[in-house]
Amino acid sequence: MHRRPDGDGGHGMILVYGPGSDPSIQHLVAALQAAAARYQLLDMDDLDQAALHIEVGPQGLHGVLTVDGQQIALDAIRAIYVYPQLPAYVQSSRSRLALHQQLLAWLDMVPGVVVNRPAALQANACKPWQAQRIGEAGFLVPPMLVTSDEAEAYAFLQTHGRAVFESASGVHTTVSAQDGGWLAHMQHQAPLPSQFQAYVPGVDVRVHVIGQQVFAAKARNGTIGSRQAYGSEAFVQAVATSLPITVESQCAAMSASMGLHVSGIDLRLCPDGEYVCFEVNSAPTYRDLEQQSGLRLTAALAQLLMGL
Repeated sequence: MHRRPDGDGGHGMILVYGPGSDPSIQHLVAALQAAAARYQLLDMDDLDQAALHIEVGPQGLHGVLTVDGQQIALDAIRAIYVYPQLPAYVQSSRSRLALHQQLLAWLDMVPGVVVNRPAALQANACKPWQAQRIGEAGFLVPPMLVTSDEAEAYAFLQTHGRAVFESASGVHTTVSAQDGGWLAHMQHQAPLPSQFQAYVPGVDVRVHVIGQQVFAAKARNGTIGSRQAYGSEAFVQAVATSLPITVESQCAAMSASMGLHVSGIDLRLCPDGEYVCFEVNSAPTYRDLEQQSGLRLTAALAQLLMGL
């Protein structure tokens, strides 16, 4: 069932934009159905059957979204969830990609709750800039170097003993921790800079901020191999955990300051009890972690979209 036309309690229609075959989208739709929410799924699998018409005039932005043969006034949509990844089949089709880009432009202008607006995703586009924002939010940040110079990288390693490196951009890369063997390969990266961080021991904690709610899960086995921060393999055994009130408040405030209704924050609890923050993911996935930890992330997301 892709549409629930009744019973939203006056909050307007919720638009869910993502691949209908994805388990996280299916779980969110099921949560909205269980809450008798009025929603519409705009399935990325069926973008060829959808259309968006927008008019801008003296009274503002108006238009119609056509989905499953039904026309929905844009004014009737009060909250929107956007799947954080763009499937390859959308990118490979000129018509689908054009509609997707039109939707993204509209999402930055539409009033109401959008999880998350395309403009807000830029919070994750440049890791050094984001690290500055994290520090401004009151979190400890590991010493950092952005360089493509082998001598600079070697000096950083000599100072800190062990380093972790990844892309300095928002493009997803594998986070690697090394003790120096990688220096021989630096010439293959130049002139592309990498971000190096001093390695921090401790327990990985993934925090999801959903609206004003804060959920945390920790890795049961403490440090995850050679990884500095969260990755899909990092929480093979994740358990729900609690955070100090001050850390919860910092996470919620930092997410809001970046314009994010939902975020995934990578922390590490150090042996001395301090929390270090590595990254704020502006397009986090949550279904796997929810299944592992038992945290009710989908229910919280549904409540956020419903205005509860």
